[in-house]
Amino acid sequence: MPKDLKLAVHLVADAKGFKGAISVSRQELKKLGASADTTKEAFRSLGHHAARWVGFAILAREANQLAQSIVRAGSTLEQYQVRLRVALGDVQAGNKLLADMRDYAAQVPFEFEQIAGSATMLAAVAKGGAEEINQLIPIVGDLAAASGLTFQQTAEQMVRAMSAGIGAADLFRERGVTAMLGFQAGATYSAKQTMNQIINEWQRAGSRFNGAAGKLSDTWTGQVSMMRDAWFNLAAEIADSGVLGELSDGVKGITAYLSTPEMQEAVRNLGQTAAGAIEAIGATAGLVARNVDLIGVALASILVGRVFARLARLATAVGGVGVAARGAGAGLASMPAAVACHACKADTRIIAGLTDV
Repeated sequence: MPKDLKLAVHLVADAKGFKGAISVSRQELKKLGASADTTKEAFRSLGHHAARWVGFAILAREANQLAQSIVRAGSTLEQYQVRLRVALGDVQAGNKLLADMRDYAAQVPFEFEQIAGSATMLAAVAKGGAEEINQLIPIVGDLAAASGLTFQQTAEQMVRAMSAGIGAADLFRERGVTAMLGFQAGATYSAKQTMNQIINEWQRAGSRFNGAAGKLSDTWTGQVSMMRDAWFNLAAEIADSGVLGELSDGVKGITAYLSTPEMQEAVRNLGQTAAGAIEAIGATAGLVARNVDLIGVALASILVGRVFARLARLATAVGGVGVAARGAGAGLASMPAAVACHACKADTRIIAGLTDV
């Protein structure tokens, strides 16, 4: 067979092998693409489900916080109702004073719990009962706004001043409140003189601190505080509508059921079962710990086997492409030599012909 024909046959064969290898590689790439699409869809589906569950979790958390705020507001009101009733010795007076404190909290940049707690402290020393407390609370609020002290700190200093005179109110002296109220340095004031001076200074026209709480309520902090008080009042109204009473009855029922012999026996059985389960888990953990090397080798063998199987399939496809490419390359490399040989023979024939002529 002529060399040029052999070369052509060789090239055609190599080209067929190359095309076959390319076809196999394309099939492998299509499989890889399909696997990627499947994985993408799986992740997309997982993302949709995750977003749905995250939404449910957020709603559940918000609902839980709402329920907690309602219960906390109702419980806070109950506690202050009891404390004011005891301090004033009158149920109606205590309830009315608490309602007045809620109204005052809605107008100033101080939260209801601090105001109600301060009213409870003042009730212990105020001789005039609820009426005197209603008079003192606005003074406490203005002094707190003017001095930078908290409402509760100011109320504590007022209790000290009402009990032992202005000299006992150390924070008032340190913050300059004593001087602002017109007390003379080094002078001694009784508890009665102290309260008269404070009330007169607050009621005096042109007082430096009268109305300070109202001015502070226009600030950002004041607006946020009043918004919290508005929400507290709303939650308290919901709790007062019967929600807290129903919850209290439910808690009482649960407490009674927990004290029954049947419940105690069930808890005892549950404890024994849990102990047995823990013992079984401990035994299993010990078995795993004693054979951890064998388990690790087995898992590693499975993993390595899977990796090498995938690599082998990919290498086979790529190898086929490489073999075909090498054959085609060899054929293409020999083509110039063959062409040169044919050209050389043609030149020889031409020269011979010319010689004959």
